[in-house]
Amino acid sequence: MSGTATGGIGPGTVEAYLDCLDRADQADAVDLVAGLLDAGVPVADVLVDVVAEAQREIGRRWLTGSWSVAREHAATHVSEVVVGAVAARVTAVPRRGHVVTACVEGEWHALAARIVAEVVRAAGWRVTFLGASVPARHLVSYLHQTGPDAVLLSCVQPTRLIRAARMVESCRAAGVPVVAGGPGFGPDGRWAAGIGAAAWGATARGRGPAAGPAGLHRPPHRSRRAGRRRRVRGRAAPPPGGGPRGPARRRPGRGGRRGHRHRRGPPGGRPGGGDPGR
Repeated sequence: MSGTATGGIGPGTVEAYLDCLDRADQADAVDLVAGLLDAGVPVADVLVDVVAEAQREIGRRWLTGSWSVAREHAATHVSEVVVGAVAARVTAVPRRGHVVTACVEGEWHALAARIVAEVVRAAGWRVTFLGASVPARHLVSYLHQTGPDAVLLSCVQPTRLIRAARMVESCRAAGVPVVAGGPGFGPDGRWAAGIGAAAWGATARGRGPAAGPAGLHRPPHRSRRAGRRRRVRGRAAPPPGGGPRGPARRRPGRGGRRGHRHRRGPPGGRPGGGDPGR
């Protein structure tokens, strides 16, 4: 097929793959990526630099109105078939632990999460892919049943960020850290830290929570005081004067009684400003 380099991903490879998507030709698309894999191109390069890159262009065409929803769905289905074909060729033996990949509840764009799952699987992790729109309570139940090392949580739409925050909180309560990924967490993942994610995956090449690879970024350090604010988030602020127990800021030795601590009200703000869950 034209545009495919024999030794790797050439300048016309993405264009050739886009042509397959334009024609909704599953067979040609699978043959194209199979040729790349046979030529020794790594799975991550095929999925990230060809499939994901082409899907970004498909999204742009839909957004600008040059493609209809039906045409975009047909093309995306071809890419889903291609990712499945690539997954069938992955022979890496799991040696780095177990991760669960899921989309935020209400998030139905699952292809990006599937691509991440296969890249991570090819890097030697055991991966369980739960798919689109996973309810938080069912995810937590699954975590208790299987005990994975981490959850890779995908969020494409920022409108799902509040649900993402609840899911991260639930996972942390179950003792499982979350690696966040997707544009729904803001530019450069700026909202991931605010909702408690242990790390943010800048690209699908992030290889797992404990490996420390390029592409995984730790959220900014948060002070102990910030941690205390998170623990009291959601509690009602006391009325002026501290309520029935006396002045709120009274300290031991200054007229107050030992053990009476002031409870701060929930911090205000929006995603990126301190409390993305509100």
